[in-house]
Amino acid sequence: MARSTRTAVSACPVPAPDFMQIIYLGLMRLVALRRWAAATVVAGLLSASGQAAAQEEAMRFFRIGTGSTGGTYFPIGGIIANAVSNPPGSRPCEDGGACGIPNLVAVAVTTRGSVDNLNLLNDGQVDSGLSQADIAVLAEAGRGAEIGAPSMPDLRAIASLYPESLHVVARVGAGITDLKDLVGKRVSLDRTGSGTLVDARLVLAAAGIPLDRIKVENLDPEVAVDHLRDGSLDAMFFMSGYPAVSIGAAIRDGVANLVPLAPELRGALVEKHPFFVEDVIPRDAYDLAAPVGTVSVRALWVVREGLDAELVYGLTRALWSTPTRGLLDAGHAKGRLIRPETATLGVGIPLHPGAERFYAEWRAARDKAAAEGKPADADAAPDAPSGSPPEAAPLDDLGSEPAATPEAPATPDAPMPEPKPGTPAS
Repeated sequence: MARSTRTAVSACPVPAPDFMQIIYLGLMRLVALRRWAAATVVAGLLSASGQAAAQEEAMRFFRIGTGSTGGTYFPIGGIIANAVSNPPGSRPCEDGGACGIPNLVAVAVTTRGSVDNLNLLNDGQVDSGLSQADIAVLAEAGRGAEIGAPSMPDLRAIASLYPESLHVVARVGAGITDLKDLVGKRVSLDRTGSGTLVDARLVLAAAGIPLDRIKVENLDPEVAVDHLRDGSLDAMFFMSGYPAVSIGAAIRDGVANLVPLAPELRGALVEKHPFFVEDVIPRDAYDLAAPVGTVSVRALWVVREGLDAELVYGLTRALWSTPTRGLLDAGHAKGRLIRPETATLGVGIPLHPGAERFYAEWRAARDKAAAEGKPADADAAPDAPSGSPPEAAPLDDLGSEPAATPEAPATPDAPMPEPKPGTPAS
């Protein structure tokens, strides 16, 4: 065996020392190859990480304060967020991709509604928000404290979106066909932080109904509808674009109906508070037996004046782009009412310089087309607001909070629900 082994070794054409050297060099090359491969992988990972970090650094998040998931602000805010977004790596707009601001990712944030949105905007917790025009007017005029909102003289508008109609919803069987029938009843005026609460108090004051004459509850609208269904609540106020899903379901199920505001009450509200507009909720909004007279205010998209003018210009441009038109028309019933022709209707506060620039350019392009005899663009520029916004009426008629002593104790069948995350839409 030993001889055979030696023969095999001696038969090798390479001398023993050289053969061992080859093995050694081969092993070294293998180690070097492994080190090179590892270095390549690490370099690749670092490069990818660097690219991701650069991409993340370039990407900007933009928060839009909206409302509860059961209202109108949240879905409309979601449509707008989708329209103005254009994340890194998106397909080009012309290829069916995102058509918003490059590297911008906008998100709709659920909140308590108008007043809450202005507080969040003032604190820097959102970058923009949806708000009722009346709430925005009071905050910009330095009177936000009267309604629980901040004083925001730098509050500015991007656009007026759509009308929000006051819904007075009554439980079937509660004997409520007129506002005066609310006396002695259990009524939700909506959550603190909502624009509905402010408007409900104004309407009750105009109707001559002190708050201590009703059993006030401050519930999220979705919770309030549930309480209408189980009989522990008699009526609720809700300022929202119609149709509101939960209210529509309660009406279709025969649980609730809408209470109209008398013509003289509507007239008094409009005369005293210019942000109110006489309105009608049509029959087909909720399969109603007849149209319901009410009042409405405009929903605004608002920001602070210090927000970058180029960014706001881009947001405004994206809002009124052709792709956004398709999203609004298909996304929500109120989306079809968000039109460039009414982009400055009922704003009541100054436009942001970035938005103002966009509307000025748009009007110039429209006028030029008209001068050249070209057909007007379907998305003609809205007229600029003329004059100063109307002076907001004093809010000394908001009504006092009901006193604790004369208020009737809650009945066992009307428990106060636990606070719920998310809150009213407006």
